[in-house]
Amino acid sequence: MKSTDDLGLFGTLIGADAASGNISTVPDTQATAGDGTASIALGFPPETFIDRAAGGEPPRGQDMNGFLNRISRAIQVLQAGYFGPFNASFASAIGGYPSGAIVSGSVVGTFWVSTADNNTTTPGASGATWQNLFSGYLPLTGGNLTGDTTIKGLASWSTTGNYTSNGLILSGQNGNIVTLRQNETTGKYTQLAIQVNGYNSSNGYFSLRNDGTFWSGTTQFADRTWVTNNFSDTFSSSGNDWFWMKFPSGVLIQGGNATYSASDGTTGTKVTLPTTACRQLSAEYGT
Repeated sequence: MKSTDDLGLFGTLIGADAASGNISTVPDTQATAGDGTASIALGFPPETFIDRAAGGEPPRGQDMNGFLNRISRAIQVLQAGYFGPFNASFASAIGGYPSGAIVSGSVVGTFWVSTADNNTTTPGASGATWQNLFSGYLPLTGGNLTGDTTIKGLASWSTTGNYTSNGLILSGQNGNIVTLRQNETTGKYTQLAIQVNGYNSSNGYFSLRNDGTFWSGTTQFADRTWVTNNFSDTFSSSGNDWFWMKFPSGVLIQGGNATYSASDGTTGTKVTLPTTACRQLSAEYGT
């Protein structure tokens, strides 16, 4: 079979234009036994196979048109690609959906797959033997990842034209923890770039973690604000590039820029160091 073959699509149902007297709605069971009318249960009944002279009844053309109309309607639904919703009455009548059967969910675009034969359970109900058709796949938005996730085949980072960078946008409520780890492959390397946007000015930080295998632990990423707050007794900076650094050995280094003013005359320019003066003072002069 080829896609270019005539697929026999039913654009019009068999008997669609038949006069009402020439087509019947075939019932599930025969209403009056022995009258020759067809039904889903019997098809054409036994009396239609008996000669009229022997008391038989001829088959009715209306019933044949009714059968063909119903069959073409069911085929048309399949040809249209329609997956119907779960039907409890239908499930009971056939003894349950088979394993692998697909039904549509109550929300457009959702589908359920039966995971058991003779399945009469309701999709989505507690303990039901159905699973989401897209189970194991992550939606474009609103999905949650659990456990380790491996992403392969990412091209180089690019912002050319209207293309966006190949990367991951990790977001969540304040307080969430995100771990990125990179597995080593012999002879290959990967460049990892991370952009972190803080939730607000008071907690815009992230932690780099390392236990020898992958990033873990509690080592704090030292941004400028964090360093200033936690090392205020070790070093500091101020205007005109002035700074001071105190080493464990007791050595104190201070530096910065000072501007000579002609109004100072021969007395020179007074320079105030950021903190208590060092034992030795070194100065460089320039124009």
